Amino acid sequence: MARKHHPPGRARRFIDTYTSGLTGEELRRLFTRDAPQAYRYFSRGMDEKAVAALPVHKQLALRARLFF
Repeated sequence: MARKHHPPGRARRFIDTYTSGLTGEELRRLFTRDAPQAYRYFSRGMDEKAVAALPVHKQLALRARLFF
């Protein structure tokens, strides 16, 4: 079955804007080096033992809140 072509949505436009001009190596570095460093920065001061004791769904919500 053929897929219908949809015009780009907001998410696609965001990704295209954010990644335009990046090489494959730069994009890879965003996820392998830069993202973990950013997470460590934003999660500094978070009690990892206390978070680990929470149910998984609460852990995910707490960690996601760090960025928003």
